[in-house]
Amino acid sequence: MEKLKKNQKYIIAAVIILVLAGAFVWVKFGYFGGVSKLPYSFVKVEQGDFVRQVKLTGTVQAASDVQLSFSVPGKVNTVSVKAGDKVKAGQILAELQKNNYFADYQAASAQVIQAQANLDAQKFKKQDLLNGAKSEDVAVSETQVASAQKSLTDAKTTLSNVQAQSDAALNSLYGKIDNSLADAFNKSNDVVFHLTDGMFNDAKSADPKLAFATPLNSQAEYAAESSRVAAVNAVAKLDVDRKNMSSDYSNYADVFLTVDSDLSVIANYLDNLNDALNNSTAGSLFPQSAIDSDKSAVNGAIAEINGESTALDSLKQSVDLQIKINNNNIFAAQSGVDAAQNNLNLANGQLTLKKSGATAEELAMQDEAVNQAAGALVAAQANVAKAKAELNDATIIAPMDGTITAVNLDQGETLGAGVPAIGMQSAGKFQVETFLPEIYVGEVNAGDEANLTFDAYGQDKNFGAKVISVDPAAQLHDNTLAYRTLLQFDQDADIKTGLTANIEITVVNDKNVLSIPESSIIKNDDKNIVIMASGEKREVTVGKSSGDGRVEILSGLTAGDSVADFGNK
Repeated sequence: MEKLKKNQKYIIAAVIILVLAGAFVWVKFGYFGGVSKLPYSFVKVEQGDFVRQVKLTGTVQAASDVQLSFSVPGKVNTVSVKAGDKVKAGQILAELQKNNYFADYQAASAQVIQAQANLDAQKFKKQDLLNGAKSEDVAVSETQVASAQKSLTDAKTTLSNVQAQSDAALNSLYGKIDNSLADAFNKSNDVVFHLTDGMFNDAKSADPKLAFATPLNSQAEYAAESSRVAAVNAVAKLDVDRKNMSSDYSNYADVFLTVDSDLSVIANYLDNLNDALNNSTAGSLFPQSAIDSDKSAVNGAIAEINGESTALDSLKQSVDLQIKINNNNIFAAQSGVDAAQNNLNLANGQLTLKKSGATAEELAMQDEAVNQAAGALVAAQANVAKAKAELNDATIIAPMDGTITAVNLDQGETLGAGVPAIGMQSAGKFQVETFLPEIYVGEVNAGDEANLTFDAYGQDKNFGAKVISVDPAAQLHDNTLAYRTLLQFDQDADIKTGLTANIEITVVNDKNVLSIPESSIIKNDDKNIVIMASGEKREVTVGKSSGDGRVEILSGLTAGDSVADFGNK
């Protein structure tokens, strides 16, 4: 019983601890009095004006001479004023030759158009992936598959026909080979064993002798008798060689080569015999008429053997050519089959893709393509802004009403950037001097609008002003390098010298821009991530910062989307 009571005490203590822990979590992160205590809140993506301002302080002083210069180097094209001239704000005072700057601006503008078109195309492609294929698109792909299948069937039929035609043409030539070899053997056999057999004694022996005398040339006699033995052997060899032809004629080239060699031996025999006859003398046993008759017979035999050799060579060349033609035709037909098969595979793949829809991997890859295109657009816009600024900087414009006090340039003269060119005295009584930190020097330019307030007059009273000059060289101010900058009031103000001004210079003023708090962005290596209301982690492409805690969104979100903001808690 004591043990049971002791266990009950432990259980009650555990319950109390859990209740207290739950209450702590509820108060800290849950709801208390209906108010959310989560470590973040959700905000809407806004679309509207996007303003970036540079905030500084300055001092009112009496108006003094302002030195105006070109911010870029170049050759002076026109000088429109002289000392003593009265000028109005916005009036052109001098210009450089602008051909190069204008060409750079046009090229940069073209890159922006191209980058925007690419971004639009990538977004459209992503939307297509999300939407999936339409029924009519699937029908088109099915038609393409059927067409590709028919093309493959046709290509295979063509290949079969080409192969049949090739076989027929080659077999026709193969059919002539046996007859041509038989003719070569028969004529060789007739020439050696019938036509010229009687011109020798012991013609079939290993030592045949001419039946006629050749007293004028014993060498010719020897050549005829020895080549007779070779010719007899060549006829026998030719009979064997021609019968070595395989049933499929695949060794035709080798057989033709050996038979041609046999015919050459027989032709050589006939040439030697003809030479011996030409060196023979008539006698009682071998009259001149017999010699003349034998000469005629041998010359005819030479023509026949040479004819057989030529015919066999011509037939071999015909077979060689037909095989080459067949190979080319079959290769072309097979290539047609391969291409048709590849087209069918591609058409089937596209049909499968349209039916199955985009995969998560494909969507992720397309998101990356959209982000890259957005980044390229930002870079292109930066280039065009730089080119436009350089084009504008090739002109000196009066930043205020006033009087020209000095003109230190001539037409055709080459000037460097920042060289004082024109001096000007403001028509107003007062101007504001401030010092621009290095981080802002690339953003603030003469002509930028500004709003001024003074503690002495209260923050509700605003004074309009414009930047009239930014010194080209930095100087040490409060132990920091800065650029002396002058602003002029838009209208003469009832103001006093020495007053401290609160300055807001507008450097960006874009319309219809998507933006969210910078505190909504989570940095992940080189990626910018936001948390959607659904819990999804989404990558976005960011642009410029406003300076008051907001950042421009170039891609990844649309107006009205809800994202987590970690800066409100």
